[in-house]
Amino acid sequence: MNIRMKTALILIGTFLLGGVLGALLLGSIRGERESAREEIGRPGGGGRHLIERVIQPRDGEQRRAVMQVLRKWRERHRSVLEETHRQLRDGFDSMRAELEPILDEDQRERLEQEAERLHRHPPPHRPRRMGRSPRE
Repeated sequence: MNIRMKTALILIGTFLLGGVLGALLLGSIRGERESAREEIGRPGGGGRHLIERVIQPRDGEQRRAVMQVLRKWRERHRSVLEETHRQLRDGFDSMRAELEPILDEDQRERLEQEAERLHRHPPPHRPRRMGRSPRE
């Protein structure tokens, strides 16, 4: 085997190893994010970590007690968000009904397409960064 062949094999091996390690790392990160989402029950899943950082539980027993409280409230928060989204959709539908006689056919069609898009793909939750105002 000549030097070029050895170099090529080493490079290919390095790239393959890097790809495998990158995929494993990405899977691990996604898994941690999913567990955090499930733990707090909201998109982004950072609430549990934020509360832990603010409270700074003394020990594992207190941390478990805090998690019990968070689990209890998780469903209530989820139902509030679902109700709010339902009310927003209903309000948008009422607005569309009110706008319909004012708009021409092209405008109504564009509004209908946007309404369908919003119903299929609701806007993602974007948590606010700590220390920043919403307009930054």
